[in-house]
Amino acid sequence: KDPVNRPILAIGGVMALVVLILVWASAANSGRYYAIEKKGALQIWKGEFSPTGKKIITVLPGVALPEPAKAVYGAAELYPLAFDYYMNRADALGNTQDVPDFDGIQTSLKAALSFSTTREMQRNVMDRLDTIDRTALTYKAAEAARLGTIEGLSAAISLLMESAQLTTDKAEKDIINQRIDAHHAAIAQIEAESANNQLDASDSSAETH
Repeated sequence: KDPVNRPILAIGGVMALVVLILVWASAANSGRYYAIEKKGALQIWKGEFSPTGKKIITVLPGVALPEPAKAVYGAAELYPLAFDYYMNRADALGNTQDVPDFDGIQTSLKAALSFSTTREMQRNVMDRLDTIDRTALTYKAAEAARLGTIEGLSAAISLLMESAQLTTDKAEKDIINQRIDAHHAAIAQIEAESANNQLDASDSSAETH
């Protein structure tokens, strides 16, 4: 080999080794998690794809630092804390005498889903999301039907049909179908009354002539 190229090859080898070390360190750091308790809240940080960078991924008010405290955690150690926090927050938003904050509940459940670590957790959240979606659609349908107009009842039917697609439970489907049938009957009654009123108006007009 050319002696002149040896230093260049050596430098190239060192640079390749440095790049390899940086990539390995970055990959290792991206799988690390950090927990910091600050002002009564637990901050969870995740390492970025860089040797030392990290970013905050969530803040959990009222959640204590896990014991024993560690410099570095794994996702399996911290994610369940975030999962439980957001599931509990969804429960709290649903336990109200007023109209539930459906958007807030869905946001909390989706946050919980992002911190699920098992298929069972994922199924639990997805079932809850379907339930909330059905409840929201049912509430909107009731509000539309309360207008007592053909337009409102038609909107209620559409919402209930959408709700029926979110469940496989036969009993729930039967209840939804009963409401749909009731709204169809109400529309038919409104149309019949309207037709009778028009007929009466026509008869009255004919009598005056």
